Amino acid sequence: MQVEGVAGIDDLWYDAAHKRVYASGGRGFEVGFVYTYQQKDADHYDLIARVPTSPGAGTSFWSPELNRFYVAAPANDKEEAAILVFEPQP
Repeated sequence: MQVEGVAGIDDLWYDAAHKRVYASGGRGFEVGFVYTYQQKDADHYDLIARVPTSPGAGTSFWSPELNRFYVAAPANDKEEAAILVFEPQP
């Protein structure tokens, strides 16, 4: 099985409650992304979202207890460093 992947991937997380995989990346690129894959079965996943983040953003953390996905966005010429927070949608 092959799926489209995020360039400069940094982290990969499994969300058991939603049966999804979150991949974050973007280090060394002008824009980062979070890719979300929906699990169909043990061997099949569909890309359901491709969300732009911030230049160089990549390091992430999935909190199942809070139902939140956090991505670290480093400072750049236009923005201060930040923690981006995402909430999975049904």
